Amino acid sequence: MFEHTFSSTFPGETGISNLMSDLTSALQNKEMAFLGGGNPALHQEIILAVENQIKTFDNSFWQNAMAYYDPAAGNLQLRHTLADFLTREGYPDVNPERILISGGSQQAFFLLFNLLAGPLKNGKRKKVLLPMLPEYIGYNDLGLQGDFFYGIDAIRIIENGFLRFIPDFEKIEAVLKSGEIGIAAISRPQNPTGGVLSSQYMKTLEDLCQVYSVPLLVDCAYGNPFPGLVYKEDDYLPQPTTLYSISFSKCGLPGLRTGALIAPRDIIRATSNVIAVTQLANSSLSSAILSEFLRKNDLKSLTRKYLLPYYERRRNYILSLFEHHGFPNENLRIHVSEGAFFLWLEFCGSSKKQKLNSQKIYELLKARQVLVVPGSYFYAGLTNHQTPSCLRVSFTGEDNTLETGVREIISILKENY
Repeated sequence: MFEHTFSSTFPGETGISNLMSDLTSALQNKEMAFLGGGNPALHQEIILAVENQIKTFDNSFWQNAMAYYDPAAGNLQLRHTLADFLTREGYPDVNPERILISGGSQQAFFLLFNLLAGPLKNGKRKKVLLPMLPEYIGYNDLGLQGDFFYGIDAIRIIENGFLRFIPDFEKIEAVLKSGEIGIAAISRPQNPTGGVLSSQYMKTLEDLCQVYSVPLLVDCAYGNPFPGLVYKEDDYLPQPTTLYSISFSKCGLPGLRTGALIAPRDIIRATSNVIAVTQLANSSLSSAILSEFLRKNDLKSLTRKYLLPYYERRRNYILSLFEHHGFPNENLRIHVSEGAFFLWLEFCGSSKKQKLNSQKIYELLKARQVLVVPGSYFYAGLTNHQTPSCLRVSFTGEDNTLETGVREIISILKENY
């Protein structure tokens, strides 16, 4: 049945579909220690603030929110509110015409990648550059054609006993110079490692992309302006030519399925046209709720007050569990955690038995009622290279969940390395 190019892309297993399937299974299995997925913790303070705002809505609000379509680019009031907020925060050249309200960041990525990469009219093709692998699992299967990504492995350094990835600018420039790249994309904070590229690294990357006329997308799902899950001083602001996406999901509101893309007007027009053709418009109700909420509440302050300290405590606790057992060390490397709510683990010692790859470690943990994400899913577009034995571990859970997860990870490590 699924024989066409488009239909053959989606029926099989994908990294992101497996991740969501595991999330569903974990929610049904109360014995499972869930350290996988990207779902934020439940933040009652954020939910209550939105709930209190909803209680103030009158009949005219509900009529406008539920009886009319929004423009394809999204709720105009929400776009104005975001533009005003971003301008106050120092973001350059922001106005409503440069903002698309998406049905979550994933939708925006799908539209962007397939508009700017893939087969060209002249028979050639462009790819999506992932300049610093490992990179977000959700990018992997967004291409409607095969051979869609070009991934560049990060340079690995050891810093105070922890792993740190930095960009290989020599390789990045060589690929950009080839003329084969339609768009480059990077997450900041990085998903899956939790690293936060410095402002200087970001400027170098932005400058390179400008030199070779390649749009750069910065995925800010976990970063600034909100939820602001960055555990160090951070003064980065994107250049006017840089595209960037904002997610309301990681603010504790994933059920609203709403995000924002800030990009040049021609890109906003093109993505809006696809939305108009495929679904007319995104949810008017979610956008209307968020628009009123943002006009009358300081979401940035709320996330800094409740979310940032919560996740920083979670991060410190899971690191203390590993450190109690003598890790990181030469057998287990942990990437320095500067943002988001993940740890990146690499099994790098000499194996006592057959070397375990990421998938095998994942399966061993799953059999012990611990769910993580195998690291091999985060290497889209990397050719002729064997990925390390690695895992992404979420630290959003309660103490007992983290304790169980760390105990079983260390048990498998000691049994095999």
